[in-house]
This record gives sequence, C-alpha cells and structure tokens, in this order.
Amino acid sequence: LATGSGVPLGSKTSAPIFIWDYDSSMTVRRLDYHQESIQSLAWSRDSTLLISVGNCEHPRIVVWNVMKGSIVAASDCNRVIHDVKFCRSLNEFVSVGHEFVTFCLLNEDSTLLMPQLTSP
Repeated sequence: LATGSGVPLGSKTSAPIFIWDYDSSMTVRRLDYHQESIQSLAWSRDSTLLISVGNCEHPRIVVWNVMKGSIVAASDCNRVIHDVKFCRSLNEFVSVGHEFVTFCLLNEDSTLLMPQLTSP
C-alpha cells in the first residue's frame, strides 16, 4: 500500500510518499522527491516498482524501485497528468490527462520513452 501527501505552498520540503505494511499498519519506507503534492500513484504487477506523478504545478513522472527506495527513472511532462497505470508488462505504463493519452516505455537504460497521442 502506498499513500501520497502534500505540503503547504512555498514549503521547502518535499511531498512524501509512504509505503505501508498492510498487516502491521506501519510505514516501512518514505520516498521523497515531488514538490507540493502527489497527483497519482501506481504499482507494478509484481509490486517492485511504483510510479508517482507530481501535481499540476510540477507534472513529473517518477519510477521508483520500492525495495531500494531509489529512483529508477524520472521525466518532466509538458502537460498535466491526471492518472497513471502500469500495463501487464513491467516496463510499460500509460498516463492520461485532458484530451491526451501517453503510452510510456521504461527502457533498459532507465530512460522513459513517452510519445503523446491527442484526442481528436
């Protein structure tokens, strides 16, 4: 289980993501990167990766290795993302926003390929 949080505008701290142990209701890891707030979170099918998306002021996609607590890949986005979901494959996911869909690929070299499709 993962939860995203927010911080007051102008705060110098990041908006934390907490990874929880469901059985004990205890946090097991804290991930810090995004400014202000988290818009969306998505787990990979095997629960080894987590995608986080920053808010409309800082629309950045981050792919996390949850066990290590480290960033696998990150990319700025030029449009606001509303939601993100992993596909069946561990290295593919999709993000959506107002009138666009982005099918994303996490390459072996930890870069993100993110071509955007705009709705007609």
